[in-house]
Amino acid sequence: MKKMRIIRLKSERMRRVRSEVRKLLLSAWWAREVKIKNTMDEIFEHCDPYYRNHIRESIQFSNIEVSLDEILEYGNLSHEDRLREMARLYKEQWKLDELLLHSICACRWCGDFEADLVYNPVMKAWYCEDCYLKRQEKHPELYPRL
Repeated sequence: MKKMRIIRLKSERMRRVRSEVRKLLLSAWWAREVKIKNTMDEIFEHCDPYYRNHIRESIQFSNIEVSLDEILEYGNLSHEDRLREMARLYKEQWKLDELLLHSICACRWCGDFEADLVYNPVMKAWYCEDCYLKRQEKHPELYPRL
């Protein structure tokens, strides 16, 4: 089993560098999340035309007609191909979220990316010291003493 680790930086300059690197990694994660979500939306929009019309009417866009510009590459996919592509995208999104949850980019609980983080070998995740200590009080078996 891995040991407890606390990474503390005393130098203000190094703290700023660490924060900027974490921001960069988080923005890359977010950009990929948005791209996956937009692709899913495109696939979903090109599903059953009756359902698509129902959605448009329910949000009061019934006066807008579907143009040829809206028929993208997903418009020609069969239902099974759409399902396969959606499953692939969900799996990619899940893996991406798992990577973020177990990374040292931010506290797993509160999302603070500027704090010093503590590695919990039981949960295999990083937490800021405040969140770790709060969890440790309630669940000492899952959060070993620092």
